[in-house]
Amino acid sequence: MLPVDSALLNLNLHIQRELRGFAVVVTVFGEVDLASGPTLNTEVTTASALATPPAPVVLDLTRVEFFSSDGLTLLAHHHKICADQRTPLRVVATTAPVLRPISLTDLDRTLDVFGSVAEALSLPPTPRDGSRR
Repeated sequence: MLPVDSALLNLNLHIQRELRGFAVVVTVFGEVDLASGPTLNTEVTTASALATPPAPVVLDLTRVEFFSSDGLTLLAHHHKICADQRTPLRVVATTAPVLRPISLTDLDRTLDVFGSVAEALSLPPTPRDGSRR
């Protein structure tokens, strides 16, 4: 697993993007908020363009310490974009700062949330119509 490009740094946010086969894994470190949201948005947009359908874009949020409503909006937005491109968005989250807002807003009913990157990559592609399993 080789990094595709240099990590991006924006205030309290660090992002790394990697190709894993036909999938793209975006690992996020730090805080997702109003200031860092645009940088993360750009990175997830790039990842969805690089992934080869039906392989997923995996957004690893296990190292995120703060996750604001801007992050929730980003997840909902990119879930739809990725589904339209037949490249499912799979979110990896294990900590309360990320899982709690996803759960409170019922986004966990829409998003595919996993406990590890390996688990997110091991499942077969989402059905072609974008529906959940």
